[in-house]
Amino acid sequence: GLSPEFPADDNAAASSDQAVAKWLLTLREDGLPKMLECNFLFCRNERLKRSFRDASEPVNFIIRLRSFAGIELFELKNNLTGERLTLQQIDNLFLVRCPIRREEAKWAKWEQEAIAWNFDNQWNQIDINFKDADIGDGQENETVANCRFRL
Repeated sequence: GLSPEFPADDNAAASSDQAVAKWLLTLREDGLPKMLECNFLFCRNERLKRSFRDASEPVNFIIRLRSFAGIELFELKNNLTGERLTLQQIDNLFLVRCPIRREEAKWAKWEQEAIAWNFDNQWNQIDINFKDADIGDGQENETVANCRFRL
């Protein structure tokens, strides 16, 4: 499936999932958080948490997860970057990477936008959606990759 895979990388040998993670960890020029909707359970991944703990540069993002059965909520802090990484439930499940001391009004607005965001009617998004049978040897499988990026 297509979802961020850590460690992030975008060299020729990197997987597509690592390239998604690299994109996610690249700062936007306008300072806004990147937004992503994903239906995979990558939040269980200890490499995600390790990547955050080992980070030396701050970056902001909000990821809305559609499938979240069995995932435990958490909050981590990285004092080197001055950030927190929080898996929280606000309507849907959200993974938010933001400053520890954030401007609450701004972030509350962005989180509300992510909650209300209609991913089907955005002009500034990339939507990748396929089934395993669409690639590889054509074997029918139930796995569906769906990832949407807000540009």
